[in-house]
Amino acid sequence: IVRLSRRSVNAGQSVSRVAIRLLSSGSQQQQQQQEQQQQSRPPLHRDPELAQLLGRIASLDLAKLTPETRALLDRIVRVDHAGEFGADRIYAGQLAVLGGTPTGPLIRHMHEQEQDHLAAFEALIPALRARPTVLMPFWRVAGFALGAGTALIGKEAAMACTVAVEAEIQEHYNAQLRSLLADNPELHADLMRVIARFRDEEAEHHDTGLREDAESAPAYPALSAAIRAGCRVAIFLSERI
Repeated sequence: IVRLSRRSVNAGQSVSRVAIRLLSSGSQQQQQQQEQQQQSRPPLHRDPELAQLLGRIASLDLAKLTPETRALLDRIVRVDHAGEFGADRIYAGQLAVLGGTPTGPLIRHMHEQEQDHLAAFEALIPALRARPTVLMPFWRVAGFALGAGTALIGKEAAMACTVAVEAEIQEHYNAQLRSLLADNPELHADLMRVIARFRDEEAEHHDTGLREDAESAPAYPALSAAIRAGCRVAIFLSERI
């Protein structure tokens, strides 16, 4: 009986060791598979610096964030995604009218930068589980109509549109930077760098519009005021809906 008991114990220990090895091996294989999947994933952006920043933002452990921080990130990513989408459509509308003119290459350059901005927020929407605004179909039409409509008036009106839109976006991004700084500057360091970079590029667009005779557009003060007011309404709605 004693021998049988010892054999049973030894057999049980052997089985346990085998089970531990199998579990350990399975865990290592799973970890290797996860690492391979991460390495095989395409970068979140074609710009290497942005891809690195976006990758770190996307790796945030959302479960550890406070409800207030989650709400802040959701609101920021949603409205910025909508804003950059709207800017993309505005420049697309301008290019449809002015693409073949001497101003075309300049508008195309600004459009390409807006597409980079949009791609960044398109990557962050699923990564941070943010809800896109339901107004995207409306912004698609409204943005293109604004860009094409001002371009039909003339190059100066198109540049006036750029100046007005970019002025509002700069103020909007600065307000977001203050909110992120007040919430948790260490946690939001990478997102703040992304937003600051985009804000500076929007400032370049604004200054470019002024150099390209935006203020010579017909009824410039009224046109600028109307576009800026429309942008503020769009920001307000996209943050909430």
